[in-house]
Amino acid sequence: MKKSSLCLLVSLLTMSFSAFANAKAPPINRLAEQLSLTDSQRASMKAMRPHKPKTGEAPGADIRKIRQEIQQLVHRDQFDAAVVRQKYELLFQKKMERAMKRAEFENALWQILTPEQREKWNGLIAERHRKKH
Repeated sequence: MKKSSLCLLVSLLTMSFSAFANAKAPPINRLAEQLSLTDSQRASMKAMRPHKPKTGEAPGADIRKIRQEIQQLVHRDQFDAAVVRQKYELLFQKKMERAMKRAEFENALWQILTPEQREKWNGLIAERHRKKH
């Protein structure tokens, strides 16, 4: 009995370590590695990275909440187009704010890259686009 428990424990630990080793790095860290950023570039990137909201909500929680509200409004017996339109306008506004923050961060990152890193970044984007389509 003890031998089988020990085998089970070893198996579980092995799988845990294997899963941990294969875990993906956060996208921002992968990008830094792929572009071979210097320590000063990494520090600059970290300083300009958008911060999570201090409310404790996960990123995108506000957008998910608005989508949920829209779904509830659409599934009511009495459809109020004006309220639904208002919610969609709020949703699009939130998405635009999010897209602009990302664009500003991407541009700031672009400014600290060397010409070789910029070329490599364009190659990574082209490769990702080919994989998606």
